Amino acid sequence: MKLHRTPAAPHSPRLREANTVPSRQTPTECFQVVIYLAKTSPAFPELEMRSCEEYALTHNWDVTLTVVDDETEKPPEQRPLLLAALQTIKDKAAEAILVPSKTAVSPIDGEFDDFASQVEKAGGFVQVARRWSNRYGIVPADAPNKASFPVWVIRDRKTGHLVKALPPRPEPLRFYSYDRAERWVSANEQPHPDPEVAR
Repeated sequence: MKLHRTPAAPHSPRLREANTVPSRQTPTECFQVVIYLAKTSPAFPELEMRSCEEYALTHNWDVTLTVVDDETEKPPEQRPLLLAALQTIKDKAAEAILVPSKTAVSPIDGEFDDFASQVEKAGGFVQVARRWSNRYGIVPADAPNKASFPVWVIRDRKTGHLVKALPPRPEPLRFYSYDRAERWVSANEQPHPDPEVAR
């Protein structure tokens, strides 16, 4: 088992040391995440790592630390490296744990949900690196009141603008849960069938 710091490469976002607490004062700071990979075979989980890195890059997230864990036969509460990823959230050095699939944490739904709940109580969330089309990105909203919890908005990459709330309200559509924002993106990324032509 080891903490793996991926060398900087063209496909990977810029890395920071885990003990560097990001400043949330400026909107240019990237959202910080820890990549957690479960090593289930002797081979290094290269594809899973690249999938997570690409997901982070797509969302303009900065990878604080990459954790590669080979003690995957143990339950989540007995895996020191998984708990180290959680500690990074508690220490405010990252705001989310990015995994290639739920099974990286546990193949048992209840165990995954329990761990995800612990991460949420620490002020973060667990994100599965799903693939969608690249039209929408979920980004933290600029919170002028310095809210202690994240507010998420949706950026339309085609136009570069934030998705607006329903007319006539001009402000951006806001979500107070990343999961809800993700569901909106998932629903709106789906291709819609062409309307039938009346004959």
